[in-house]
Amino acid sequence: MKKSKNFVTVLIAEPDATILNGLKLLVETEDDLSVIGQAHTLNQMLEQTRKLHPDVILMDFINSDAKGLKAVTQIKNEFPGTKVIILTTYPTAVKEALRAGASHFFLKDCIPEELFAAIRASI
Repeated sequence: MKKSKNFVTVLIAEPDATILNGLKLLVETEDDLSVIGQAHTLNQMLEQTRKLHPDVILMDFINSDAKGLKAVTQIKNEFPGTKVIILTTYPTAVKEALRAGASHFFLKDCIPEELFAAIRASI
């Protein structure tokens, strides 16, 4: 998918369908952000990333989840230009996620404008 200079494509990876749909609606309130894919599992996230090449992945992250850390590392190795932004309810995994290659880390109750700014800063 071709992207213009000021347009950011986003893939959302979230196991909870309600949260995923809410994030999609929230992100798409912004004219320069577009959700191009959704995933409920890490495998789906990897498949969608390979297929769609998003600029940014908004990814749910469970406290010290080794599979999540491995997925972030794998994405950064395969797609170094794709930014991973972690969304979680578990703030204790910040260092591990950033070390694995995430560019930002937010709690799920973050201020939307801060999340949008991080998405935009990723390109």
